[in-house]
Amino acid sequence: MHKKWCLALVAGLLLAGTPQTPAASEGGRQAPAAPGDSLSPEQARELTDRTLARHGVRERLGRGRIRFVRGGLALPGKTGRRIAVLYLRNTDRGTAYALSVDLETGAVETRQIVGLLQPSPEEIAEARAILARDPALAPLFANPRLTLQGGFHTRSPDPADPCSREVCLELAFMEPGFEKDPARRVIVNLTRGAVGDRDFRAPRRAGSR
Repeated sequence: MHKKWCLALVAGLLLAGTPQTPAASEGGRQAPAAPGDSLSPEQARELTDRTLARHGVRERLGRGRIRFVRGGLALPGKTGRRIAVLYLRNTDRGTAYALSVDLETGAVETRQIVGLLQPSPEEIAEARAILARDPALAPLFANPRLTLQGGFHTRSPDPADPCSREVCLELAFMEPGFEKDPARRVIVNLTRGAVGDRDFRAPRRAGSR
Protein backbone atom coordinates (compact mmCIF):
# COMPACT_ATOMS: atom_id res chain seq x y z
CA MET A 1 0.00 0.00 0.00
CA HIS A 2 2.83 2.39 0.82
CA LYS A 3 4.30 1.88 -2.66
CA LYS A 4 0.94 2.69 -4.21
CA TRP A 5 0.71 5.84 -2.10
CA CYS A 6 4.20 6.95 -3.17
CA LEU A 7 3.39 6.32 -6.83
CA ALA A 8 0.15 8.25 -6.43
CA LEU A 9 2.12 11.08 -4.87
CA VAL A 10 4.54 11.29 -7.79
CA ALA A 11 1.78 11.00 -10.39
CA GLY A 12 -0.32 13.57 -8.60
CA LEU A 13 2.46 16.13 -8.45
CA LEU A 14 3.18 15.71 -12.16
CA LEU A 15 -0.46 15.97 -13.20
CA ALA A 16 -1.55 19.41 -14.33
CA GLY A 17 -5.09 18.67 -15.53
CA THR A 18 -6.69 18.43 -18.93
CA PRO A 19 -7.95 21.63 -20.59
CA GLN A 20 -11.25 21.80 -22.39
CA THR A 21 -11.92 23.55 -25.66
CA PRO A 22 -11.38 27.31 -25.22
CA ALA A 23 -14.50 28.87 -23.76
CA ALA A 24 -13.69 32.45 -24.65
CA SER A 25 -11.03 34.54 -26.33
CA GLU A 26 -10.11 38.19 -26.47
CA GLY A 27 -7.81 40.23 -28.63
CA GLY A 28 -6.60 43.72 -27.87
CA ARG A 29 -3.56 45.41 -26.51
CA GLN A 30 -0.31 43.55 -26.72
CA ALA A 31 0.59 41.63 -23.59
CA PRO A 32 4.06 42.22 -22.13
CA ALA A 33 6.49 39.81 -23.72
CA ALA A 34 8.84 37.89 -21.46
CA PRO A 35 12.54 37.99 -22.36
CA GLY A 36 14.22 34.77 -23.43
CA ASP A 37 12.58 31.43 -24.16
CA SER A 38 10.93 30.80 -20.81
CA LEU A 39 8.89 32.49 -18.13
CA SER A 40 10.22 32.75 -14.61
CA PRO A 41 7.68 32.39 -11.79
CA GLU A 42 7.93 36.14 -11.21
CA GLN A 43 7.29 36.90 -14.89
CA ALA A 44 4.36 34.50 -14.96
CA ARG A 45 2.83 36.15 -11.89
CA GLU A 46 3.30 39.61 -13.37
CA LEU A 47 1.73 38.51 -16.63
CA THR A 48 -1.17 37.00 -14.68
CA ASP A 49 -1.81 40.28 -12.86
CA ARG A 50 -1.72 42.24 -16.11
CA THR A 51 -3.98 39.76 -17.88
CA LEU A 52 -6.58 39.66 -15.11
CA ALA A 53 -6.66 43.47 -15.06
CA ARG A 54 -7.83 43.54 -18.66
CA HIS A 55 -11.49 44.15 -19.31
CA GLY A 56 -13.64 41.02 -19.16
CA VAL A 57 -10.88 38.50 -18.39
CA ARG A 58 -11.37 38.25 -14.63
CA GLU A 59 -15.12 37.76 -15.05
CA ARG A 60 -14.59 34.53 -16.99
CA LEU A 61 -13.23 32.84 -13.88
CA GLY A 62 -16.30 33.39 -11.71
CA ARG A 63 -16.64 35.10 -8.37
CA GLY A 64 -14.24 34.09 -5.64
CA ARG A 65 -10.56 34.15 -4.76
CA ILE A 66 -8.34 33.65 -7.80
CA ARG A 67 -4.94 32.16 -7.14
CA PHE A 68 -1.94 31.84 -9.45
CA VAL A 69 -0.70 28.24 -9.51
CA ARG A 70 1.96 28.12 -12.23
CA GLY A 71 2.78 29.37 -15.70
CA GLY A 72 5.13 28.89 -18.60
CA LEU A 73 5.53 29.06 -22.35
CA ALA A 74 3.72 26.58 -24.58
CA LEU A 75 5.63 24.63 -27.22
CA PRO A 76 5.75 26.61 -30.49
CA GLY A 77 2.86 25.70 -32.77
CA LYS A 78 2.55 25.93 -36.52
CA THR A 79 2.13 29.69 -36.31
CA GLY A 80 5.38 30.10 -34.40
CA ARG A 81 3.76 32.52 -31.98
CA ARG A 82 4.93 32.68 -28.38
CA ILE A 83 2.07 31.65 -26.12
CA ALA A 84 2.20 31.88 -22.35
CA VAL A 85 -0.05 29.46 -20.43
CA LEU A 86 -1.12 30.59 -16.98
CA TYR A 87 -2.77 28.11 -14.59
CA LEU A 88 -5.14 29.71 -12.10
CA ARG A 89 -7.45 28.39 -9.41
CA ASN A 90 -10.72 29.77 -8.09
CA THR A 91 -10.25 28.65 -4.50
CA ASP A 92 -13.82 29.40 -3.46
CA ARG A 93 -15.48 27.55 -6.32
CA GLY A 94 -12.97 24.71 -6.56
CA THR A 95 -12.48 25.32 -10.28
CA ALA A 96 -9.27 25.79 -12.26
CA TYR A 97 -8.45 27.50 -15.53
CA ALA A 98 -5.69 27.82 -18.10
CA LEU A 99 -5.26 31.22 -19.72
CA SER A 100 -3.36 31.18 -23.02
CA VAL A 101 -1.88 34.60 -23.72
CA ASP A 102 -0.45 35.41 -27.14
CA LEU A 103 2.63 37.48 -26.31
CA GLU A 104 2.57 39.13 -29.76
CA THR A 105 -1.08 40.07 -30.16
CA GLY A 106 -2.25 40.02 -26.55
CA ALA A 107 -5.15 37.69 -27.38
CA VAL A 108 -6.36 35.65 -24.40
CA GLU A 109 -8.08 32.25 -24.48
CA THR A 110 -9.69 30.86 -21.33
CA ARG A 111 -10.01 27.12 -20.75
CA GLN A 112 -11.54 25.39 -17.77
CA ILE A 113 -9.48 22.43 -16.58
CA VAL A 114 -11.38 19.16 -16.43
CA GLY A 115 -9.04 17.17 -14.18
CA LEU A 116 -7.20 18.14 -11.03
CA LEU A 117 -4.79 21.05 -11.16
CA GLN A 118 -2.00 20.05 -8.82
CA PRO A 119 -1.01 22.63 -6.23
CA SER A 120 1.69 25.25 -6.27
CA PRO A 121 4.50 25.24 -3.69
CA GLU A 122 2.68 28.10 -1.97
CA GLU A 123 -0.51 26.06 -1.66
CA ILE A 124 1.41 23.11 -0.25
CA ALA A 125 3.16 25.39 2.23
CA GLU A 126 -0.21 26.80 3.27
CA ALA A 127 -1.57 23.29 3.82
CA ARG A 128 1.47 22.34 5.91
CA ALA A 129 1.05 25.48 8.02
CA ILE A 130 -2.61 24.66 8.66
CA LEU A 131 -1.63 21.19 9.84
CA ALA A 132 1.17 22.53 12.03
CA ARG A 133 -1.30 24.77 13.87
CA ASP A 134 -3.57 21.85 14.77
CA PRO A 135 -2.88 20.72 18.38
CA ALA A 136 -4.30 17.26 17.65
CA LEU A 137 -1.47 16.64 15.17
CA ALA A 138 1.32 17.93 17.43
CA PRO A 139 2.46 14.41 18.47
CA LEU A 140 3.01 13.51 14.82
CA PHE A 141 5.06 16.63 14.17
CA ALA A 142 7.06 15.93 17.35
CA ASN A 143 7.90 12.37 16.30
CA PRO A 144 11.50 12.51 14.92
CA ARG A 145 10.89 9.45 12.74
CA LEU A 146 8.06 11.04 10.82
CA THR A 147 8.19 13.58 8.01
CA LEU A 148 5.25 15.28 6.38
CA GLN A 149 5.15 14.40 2.67
CA GLY A 150 2.86 14.97 -0.26
CA GLY A 151 0.45 17.74 -0.87
CA PHE A 152 -1.54 16.87 -3.98
CA HIS A 153 -5.01 17.86 -5.02
CA THR A 154 -7.61 15.23 -4.27
CA ARG A 155 -11.34 15.09 -4.88
CA SER A 156 -13.82 13.05 -2.89
CA PRO A 157 -16.32 10.90 -4.81
CA ASP A 158 -18.86 11.49 -2.02
CA PRO A 159 -21.10 14.45 -2.95
CA ALA A 160 -21.77 15.06 0.75
CA ASP A 161 -18.06 15.61 1.35
CA PRO A 162 -16.97 19.27 0.95
CA CYS A 163 -13.84 17.96 -0.81
CA SER A 164 -16.02 16.81 -3.69
CA ARG A 165 -16.25 20.45 -4.80
CA GLU A 166 -13.74 22.44 -2.73
CA VAL A 167 -9.94 22.53 -2.96
CA CYS A 168 -8.45 19.81 -0.79
CA LEU A 169 -4.89 18.52 -0.53
CA GLU A 170 -3.77 15.12 0.73
CA LEU A 171 -0.57 14.78 2.76
CA ALA A 172 0.91 12.00 4.87
CA PHE A 173 3.26 11.51 7.79
CA MET A 174 5.83 9.00 6.59
CA GLU A 175 8.60 6.97 8.22
CA PRO A 176 12.16 7.04 6.81
CA GLY A 177 12.57 5.45 3.42
CA PHE A 178 8.81 5.10 2.94
CA GLU A 179 9.25 1.50 4.13
CA LYS A 180 5.78 1.28 5.65
CA ASP A 181 2.32 2.61 4.98
CA PRO A 182 1.86 6.24 6.01
CA ALA A 183 1.65 6.60 9.76
CA ARG A 184 -1.18 9.03 9.14
CA ARG A 185 -2.83 10.47 6.06
CA VAL A 186 -4.49 13.84 6.39
CA ILE A 187 -6.65 16.13 4.29
CA VAL A 188 -6.44 19.92 4.27
CA ASN A 189 -9.31 21.97 2.88
CA LEU A 190 -7.73 25.08 1.38
CA THR A 191 -11.10 26.59 0.52
CA ARG A 192 -11.96 26.67 4.22
CA GLY A 193 -8.42 27.05 5.51
CA ALA A 194 -8.89 24.11 7.85
CA VAL A 195 -7.99 20.48 8.43
CA GLY A 196 -10.56 18.38 6.63
CA ASP A 197 -9.62 14.95 7.97
CA ARG A 198 -7.00 14.16 10.64
CA ASP A 199 -7.00 10.43 9.96
CA PHE A 200 -7.93 9.86 6.35
CA ARG A 201 -8.42 6.25 5.30
CA ALA A 202 -10.87 5.95 2.39
CA PRO A 203 -9.72 6.31 -1.23
CA ARG A 204 -10.20 9.76 -2.68
CA ARG A 205 -9.27 9.65 -6.34
CA ALA A 206 -12.34 10.81 -8.27
CA GLY A 207 -11.32 12.89 -11.28
CA SER A 208 -7.61 12.19 -10.96
CA ARG A 209 -5.61 10.51 -13.70
